[in-house]
Amino acid sequence: MCSAFLAERADDVPVPVFPSVAKHFHLPEDPETPIIMIGPGTGVAPFRAYLQERKATGAKGKNWLFFAHNTRAAILRTETSSMHL
Repeated sequence: MCSAFLAERADDVPVPVFPSVAKHFHLPEDPETPIIMIGPGTGVAPFRAYLQERKATGAKGKNWLFFAHNTRAAILRTETSSMHL
């Protein structure tokens, strides 16, 4: 949603950005540690990135992703089918 907003309205206009650090929101150091991720309907993008990183690094810990939004289920199922959730 934000990218569409910016593409339509912020052409050649500075857009202020205020990033924040979430020091407790990260993957565990040990790649063998299982992780449980819960997307409460506000988006699962960070968790998709976690799954992609764990796949890319060969992490052996199990991954569980629970999410509450139904319309993206098919897309997410396709992306995660090879990630052994």
